[in-house]
Amino acid sequence: MFRSLAAVVLSPLLAIALPAQEKRPDFDAQARASAQRCLERSGAQGLALAVRSGGSGTLTLALGSLEPEAGRLQARIDARALVEPLVAIAAWQQIERGTWRASQQMRELARACGLTESDATLEQFLAQTAGLASLADAVLADAAAAALPTAEFVARAAGLPRRAEPEACVEYSDAHTLAVAVALGAATGDARAWIGEHVLARVGLDADRIAAAAPAARAIGWQRAGGSDYESYAATALGPLDFRLSIDELAQLCDGFTDADVLAPPTWRRMCAPARERDAQSTSYAHGLTLAPQGEFDGYLVGGAVGDTRVHAALYPGAQLAIAIALVGPGAEDGTAAAECERELARQLLGLDEPVRVALPLPAEQRSTYVGFYELGCRTYRIVERGNDLEYVPPRGEPVLLVHYGEHRFAATDDPGLRISFTVAEGRPADELRIDDHGVRTVATRLF
Repeated sequence: MFRSLAAVVLSPLLAIALPAQEKRPDFDAQARASAQRCLERSGAQGLALAVRSGGSGTLTLALGSLEPEAGRLQARIDARALVEPLVAIAAWQQIERGTWRASQQMRELARACGLTESDATLEQFLAQTAGLASLADAVLADAAAAALPTAEFVARAAGLPRRAEPEACVEYSDAHTLAVAVALGAATGDARAWIGEHVLARVGLDADRIAAAAPAARAIGWQRAGGSDYESYAATALGPLDFRLSIDELAQLCDGFTDADVLAPPTWRRMCAPARERDAQSTSYAHGLTLAPQGEFDGYLVGGAVGDTRVHAALYPGAQLAIAIALVGPGAEDGTAAAECERELARQLLGLDEPVRVALPLPAEQRSTYVGFYELGCRTYRIVERGNDLEYVPPRGEPVLLVHYGEHRFAATDDPGLRISFTVAEGRPADELRIDDHGVRTVATRLF
């Protein structure tokens, strides 16, 4: 079902902000077709989609179990996958107020978390470069740890061997987010109430929409970070929550992250700076969000999955565009389907046409140019031969068969949103592997 928020599917405001949209009068049908493919690919039971432009809702779509009956309000969607970026925003609000410093050691801010052996800073915790073990590791060591209060739960992870030294590399750990939430509670008296008043209310939502819930077993979900899904307890950083929003409200909240009333523009830019990794910079992870530019437009992704609900939201501040997608039911945890749908719609609205490509043969001597190991920080990527083709093996996930399009360019055979290219000097093996995973870009250098 389509329901326009301004009596038309795409408002004149969107056409003004994005002139390319004038050439796509059939966007409503294209959006429905893309959403239907996403629903079928994921295996989920329901999908909801909202588009905002210039601060106003311009399109709402719902399919399957999320399609409301006539005269009914939109379904409410579990929004706990957004806790991590909300905690990051609240932390930067403390920095903006002068309460904290980004360079301050976290053991000073979250004394209850057992960080006595760590000299990692607040900024490193937010950037996922503090190196703590994950909370899942703590539960593997002792299943009873999952029932501990938040500070004690983090202390269990802090007591395990580090995954890396601070700032050595991006190593996602949900313990980083929970530790920052503990520090927020100590600084504000109630981290959840602070976020309700200083984030939700400032973007026009009721502060009480992020409410405390009755104690329950700590939920583990998946956080979408840097193009991959990481097992995560981040949704529980603020304690048991009743945090449910309509798809329009989800889009409104995420669109509002860039409002000056939430964070001043210079603070937002600092929050969005790529995480520093050794002497280089990570191209994909910032503080609570993933960097995912499209064309000349800066882009930011937030979301993940909790239980049977997947939330995926994309912000393109330079185009005043925000897209939110929710999937519910078994299969909703598949982050790739939602990312592919969002990217396809965003490219249309941003006026970025998909390149026309024709598959080309790949002789053995050319395959050898690309085969090898490539490294970025702590992560290793492999390109291997599979018959007469190449296969991309990421640090996480399954190998991906590639199809060749010429000029050292490839794409996944079953996912055109995953693109691979190489930097090659004539007569030499490839020096660099360039990955564009649905807008999340990574450049790795040859290891051997």
